[in-house]
Amino acid sequence: MSIMGVRFIYFSGVREEITPELIEDGPSEVAGVGGPEPSVALGQLGQHLTGVSFLEIGDSVKSWPGQVDVPDDPDEREMFFYDHGIDPEATPEELEVALNDLRWGLSVVELKDQLRDALAAVPADDYRRVAEQWAAIEELRGLSVDEVLTVLGRLCSLARQAVGQKQHLYCWVML
Repeated sequence: MSIMGVRFIYFSGVREEITPELIEDGPSEVAGVGGPEPSVALGQLGQHLTGVSFLEIGDSVKSWPGQVDVPDDPDEREMFFYDHGIDPEATPEELEVALNDLRWGLSVVELKDQLRDALAAVPADDYRRVAEQWAAIEELRGLSVDEVLTVLGRLCSLARQAVGQKQHLYCWVML
C-alpha cells in the first residue's frame, strides 16, 4: 500500500538488526509486506481485534529516525539543500525543523507485541469478516475489501512468523 509516495513496509526481526543501512534502504522486498500507516490505520485494526484503544495499541514501542548529515563542502551543501527543497538562506531554527522532517522521512518503528499477537491470532477463516470491518475505516477509503483482505492475510502471516521466531514486528516508513 502506498499513499502519494508514502510507503509503509512491515517486517519481522529483532532490535539488533535495525541498522542505519536498513533505515536508509528498507527491508528486502522478500522480507517485507506493504500495508497501511501503523499508528492510526493499523491501530484501528488492533482496536477491533483486542478492544484496546487504537491510540494505545497503535503507538510504537521504539523508533529509529534516519540519519541526515549536512555536507561541509559548500558545493555539496548547496546540492543537498536543492535536492531536499531547503532554503539556503534558512535561519538555524528553520534549518533544524527541515532536517528533523528529513530524519523522520525514513524511519523504522517497532510495533507493540500485543498488536503482533492479535494479528497472529486471527484465524484464516475469519479474514474476510475482519477485512470487511477494517475496510470500512476512513483511512482505507478507496480500497476494496479484496485489497484489504490481501494486506490483512499478509500481515497476519508475517505476525505468525514473528511470534514463532520470537521476533517483533517493525514498520519501515518512507515519506
